[in-house]
Amino acid sequence: MGKSERQDKIKRILAKGQLVIARELAKRLCVTTRTIMSDITELTKDYPIETKAGNGGGIKFADGYEYKEHTPVLDAKEVKFLTEAATHMGGEHADVIMGVIKRLT
Repeated sequence: MGKSERQDKIKRILAKGQLVIARELAKRLCVTTRTIMSDITELTKDYPIETKAGNGGGIKFADGYEYKEHTPVLDAKEVKFLTEAATHMGGEHADVIMGVIKRLT
């Protein structure tokens, strides 16, 4: 299972609304706790995920947030074209384009 698929599974698990611990996610997804925490750190850039350390802690979507899966808007050819364009542009423009690709795929 690749990172993208694993992160999708994490989002679906969190969407159930229950507080989950990193160790439980790691066990369910057959990866290390460190990998889960890395995924959570990355996911918090785009989703309102809350973490609480210690006894009674865990990981969950912020109260009131409802995760909805989406169907990709861009096809593979469009993604390839935009990625190549971003690579040639470089800098902040490339970062923006890559962010758009990430949201639309």
